[in-house]
Amino acid sequence: MKCLHVNPNDIGETLEKIELSISKLDDALRFKIMLICEEVITNQIRHSNFKNRTQEIEFYFDLNDQNSIFLIFKDNAQRFNPLEKNNPDITTDIEDTQLGGLGIFMVKEYSKKLTYTYKDGCNILRVIL
Repeated sequence: MKCLHVNPNDIGETLEKIELSISKLDDALRFKIMLICEEVITNQIRHSNFKNRTQEIEFYFDLNDQNSIFLIFKDNAQRFNPLEKNNPDITTDIEDTQLGGLGIFMVKEYSKKLTYTYKDGCNILRVIL
């Protein structure tokens, strides 16, 4: 399993490293991975409460088996379980849709399995594609 330390001041650098690491995968799988990574890492940086702690964000991935891609997102922010967030109502008109939640919804939809734990002061989101 590979690990990337996320630079909260330069998400683009992290996403470029991820994109290079998955360049040999098929287009559809690369799209899913990049969408999930961008959504989760952006949320970790922009919306997490680190309570005056230095942000520590790590991304782990295992691409050894294209039938089961493992992604792990870990941060030392205040406890937040994205799986408890209600799914947005995607049946309403765009003008009536409330902001927020669509990204987490897409992560849920693209994942075969999604689990959350809080351990040793860290949020850990595991995604299997």
